[in-house]
Amino acid sequence: MAYVHKALDVEAGYFLTGEDLNGLTDFGPGDKTFQWKLAYARPDFPVEFGVFGSNGSIPVSIGTDNYSSVAGYVQVDPGHYGRPGAFAVYQSGRDGNPGIDGASGNVMPATSSRGASFALFEPIFRGGAMLALRHDFNDNGFGTLSNGNALNLGFNVPHFQYAHGYLEANLGGNSALTGAGGGPTWKGMFWLTLPIKNVTTTAAAPAPVTSAAPLASAPRANSSSPPNSANASASVSPAAAPGNTSASEPKTVAAAAAGGAAHGKTLYAANCAACHGAGGAGGGAGPSLKGEKSKKDQAAVAAWIKNPAPPMPKLYPSPLSEKDVSDVAAYIETL
Repeated sequence: MAYVHKALDVEAGYFLTGEDLNGLTDFGPGDKTFQWKLAYARPDFPVEFGVFGSNGSIPVSIGTDNYSSVAGYVQVDPGHYGRPGAFAVYQSGRDGNPGIDGASGNVMPATSSRGASFALFEPIFRGGAMLALRHDFNDNGFGTLSNGNALNLGFNVPHFQYAHGYLEANLGGNSALTGAGGGPTWKGMFWLTLPIKNVTTTAAAPAPVTSAAPLASAPRANSSSPPNSANASASVSPAAAPGNTSASEPKTVAAAAAGGAAHGKTLYAANCAACHGAGGAGGGAGPSLKGEKSKKDQAAVAAWIKNPAPPMPKLYPSPLSEKDVSDVAAYIETL
């Protein structure tokens, strides 16, 4: 279950066991958990923060363990001049009945645990991959403290837009994941996200996590090309257009251009405003786009959106289609 209103995101779910219907209640076997999350993230500001937690129960050797956890986190997207993104989280938990100590045979008392992680991450390969370095700390509540580091790489497989991969190297002799024998140890994952139908981009589409690069750094359009082909077409009068027999034709072209810009404004708010600011005013990780029309024509802006330089993410062909890119470029030309 989820509720989203402007910058607010509220999610909750009850996760049952893999048992049959006889195991779905608290009186049956298996782990059952209620999980929740509350987050705040403005589309025009590159910071997200929130809290999340869980309450659940699981059978143990001497009854049922009722456990709970709560955590707070903050994430800052990557920005200009190579500034990486950052993520920090702190979590505390409680186990009411941990069970029997396997070494001593004694019943373990209720305990509280805590842990924290801090990570720096940076998009690479024109936004096709994300590299992160993470440090973890954990106190299991029974006197065991562990520290560890991890190097993570998530990536899209080149030329296969629905194929993705993930690699992690755990480092450090005291890492909870590597054990006292040292490291690194490796793990990885590969997955496919195959669409089952065409999806139309709307204002509800989530803004990309990574930061956008300055559009202003894109190469200028060829000086031999029209300064703005869309507006040039829209401004031709019936008398000046050779062979034009309909006085309404230029108005139709102008209306089509205006309609594209209007749709582009919606797409911009969903995909670009987080970095370039509402209305292209700047203030986020990206620069202001005001007056971009004087530097590039619509075709040049569209080409830059399709093939951006890092750290701007690649939004074409997904989530933006060919027409979406054209509409966003038309909107930027109006700023």
